[in-house]
Amino acid sequence: HCTYVSPEAIWEKYVPMGFQNFKIEGRTHDFFAVAETIIFYLVKPSEQGFMRVKLFRELQKAEVVKVNQPKPSVFIPR
Repeated sequence: HCTYVSPEAIWEKYVPMGFQNFKIEGRTHDFFAVAETIIFYLVKPSEQGFMRVKLFRELQKAEVVKVNQPKPSVFIPR
């Protein structure tokens, strides 16, 4: 059972109530879903696209993930 809580609700509702710790789901989803959740909650919206690219480039450099490169196309004149 997973409940969505918006970042606005965290700041406007739960923090004033005294909540200080929040669990980010991670055990039941695949790696990329967890990465998206972390980026959504912990990165400013204006920086999320940049962080996605940076995260996956770093994972590629560390050989944690493999990004397939496109195959070169062949032009066949008619």
